[in-house]
Amino acid sequence: MKDRVVLTVIIVGSIAALASIAGLVIIGIRRARDASLRQSTHDAVQVISRGVAAEIRAGRSPSWTEIEGNIRKLIDAGVINASFDRDGQPADVYGTPFRVSLSGSLLTASSAGPDRIFGTDDDIEVATSTKP
Repeated sequence: MKDRVVLTVIIVGSIAALASIAGLVIIGIRRARDASLRQSTHDAVQVISRGVAAEIRAGRSPSWTEIEGNIRKLIDAGVINASFDRDGQPADVYGTPFRVSLSGSLLTASSAGPDRIFGTDDDIEVATSTKP
């Protein structure tokens, strides 16, 4: 009887330890995935920002339709990790359309980030000068 109790305690302890390890592994995988998504989104926003700023430096003033078309080409060619939202607009990996704005000579491309809400701490923005 005593041996059964000891064996039961060992088995239950082992199961608890394995569950804890599995939980830590899952957390680690999620963190790595989140970091990877954030980095690929930053890379996409950077490519968009630099591309539009280069257009402006070259003397062109691209319309939003032209900018969106160029983003579509980048997505289709696999240059940036992004997709299209339900309305067919180019969107970040979180499903939110990109934003591009120009203030003075500073062009900013942005993603709303994982929470999908612009203006919060997890937004991903890259600003690029349009000055030659």
